[in-house]
Amino acid sequence: MSTEEKFWKRNCEKQKLNTAESVVGRALFDIENNSSEFKRILKDVYIDSVKEIDVTLKGKKIRTVYLVYIPFVCYKIYKKNSKLIISELEKAVKQ
Repeated sequence: MSTEEKFWKRNCEKQKLNTAESVVGRALFDIENNSSEFKRILKDVYIDSVKEIDVTLKGKKIRTVYLVYIPFVCYKIYKKNSKLIISELEKAVKQ
């Protein structure tokens, strides 16, 4: 399984991933392959798309935020495990 296979529509349409989608897709792929617990949870979770947004904080620090779109079909699975998935994605993307 590759990074592109974690994206919902990309499997059929063979569209190229942008940089934000590559980063989040690679992190999700690595998390799924490194832990047996997450392998069970993430096998049916897919991403529709990812947008990268730069947010300016009070001290003029620019922070990059990834907005991840989940298909409705995967929402029920994602909702059950959202805290685990989000915390692991944050750790993986920061590295």
